Amino acid sequence: MKPASLFVVALLGLLTACSGANGTAAVAPPRPSTNEATSTATFRITIPTPPPSVSSSTRKPQYVSYRVESLQISGTGLDAPNNSVTANVTPTSPGCSGTPSVCAVQIPTNIGLSESFSITAYASTGGTGSVLSTGKVTTSIASGLTNTITVALNPVQTLATGGTFATSIATAPNGTLFVNTGSAIANYDPATGTFTACNSSVTIGSPDRLVIGPDGNLWVPVSSTGIEKIALSGSACGASATYTASIGVPSSLISGSDGNLWFVESSGNVDKMTPSGTLTTAIATIAHFGTWALGPSGNLWIATTTGAISTLTTSGTLTALATLPAPPVQLVLGSDGNMWAFAGTTVSKITPTGTVTNYTLTLPETYPAAALGPDGNIWYFSFSALGWGVENVTPAGTSTILSNFSQSVTYGGGNIAFGSDGNLYFDGGPNLYEFVR
Repeated sequence: MKPASLFVVALLGLLTACSGANGTAAVAPPRPSTNEATSTATFRITIPTPPPSVSSSTRKPQYVSYRVESLQISGTGLDAPNNSVTANVTPTSPGCSGTPSVCAVQIPTNIGLSESFSITAYASTGGTGSVLSTGKVTTSIASGLTNTITVALNPVQTLATGGTFATSIATAPNGTLFVNTGSAIANYDPATGTFTACNSSVTIGSPDRLVIGPDGNLWVPVSSTGIEKIALSGSACGASATYTASIGVPSSLISGSDGNLWFVESSGNVDKMTPSGTLTTAIATIAHFGTWALGPSGNLWIATTTGAISTLTTSGTLTALATLPAPPVQLVLGSDGNMWAFAGTTVSKITPTGTVTNYTLTLPETYPAAALGPDGNIWYFSFSALGWGVENVTPAGTSTILSNFSQSVTYGGGNIAFGSDGNLYFDGGPNLYEFVR
């Protein structure tokens, strides 16, 4: 995708705001003048085309989203009622043309030494819907001169579910987002923000974490009945079936490389179930089980609450591999073929042979909410004294804060996933939130 752009062009003066790959552009210093009281500005915005798919490896964070349908421009730099103007920027809006769509919005502006401009991009027309990005700048506007400034458009998080309870999420192979709403499962349409309930005639009970199984269906441990399988057909939910796990409440359900579902009992025993419901128990026993993930060779990588890392083959062979400085809350297989373990302010890279390299995170990872992104980086959701935020980590171990959130979130459910729109979704206290990429 080409970098998204936002331009502000003033009559007798030029203001250009461009969010490129890093959200900024070169700046030509303005030369102040107050010879004229007012002028006219044309805001031009280029709306990117939608990404071809969530799996696009070239996609980077874009803060002018292809979903933008309107802009609100405000500040002391405007000569307008309430110092604010709202304009639609859909392909059929006046002043919009081309592919990608380029829209021009004319507004009256003031000429002065310290004029402020704030831009808010919305997902719906008329300055409504989700806020997709924001930008603000204070600058001097000169008369009879060309003024070039930069408006950095920053990412924001939005309340995706409109208050619907969300405790876990999963993404199907076609990018459909499925959400556990506390007592049922529903799929979520990012374009409309609506839910479609799965199996409305079936009482699921109290579903736990959602997993897309090796058979492409949706699986969920249910504390009151065992394990529930919901057949999927595209984005639609089909029939469901319940398999009783008589050995106790299953947890930490994961899809194995052998085509089976694996889970852990409260006793530490590791069990597996075939997609048809055949159960094999006590394949291995893990003391102090913490979390696990599927590794690069198809083995399961296991982290304990003491910081020990082991691998488990599908035949049941358990091998100690490494010991970390602190017990991780999340394991994620990276695009580099190494396992990444998140623990507080430290992320550890573990090679298949057990070599450990530790890196420092800016935002501490305190909830098990991390996932490999379509850009090859690992994205995680954090809660700490610094607040809620999203950060990503490159295969080289470089971490970057992408956003600190302002919404009040009471807890983190520990789930993070990418939707069909390529945006990041996470559950937290108790709603589903969207981070626009």
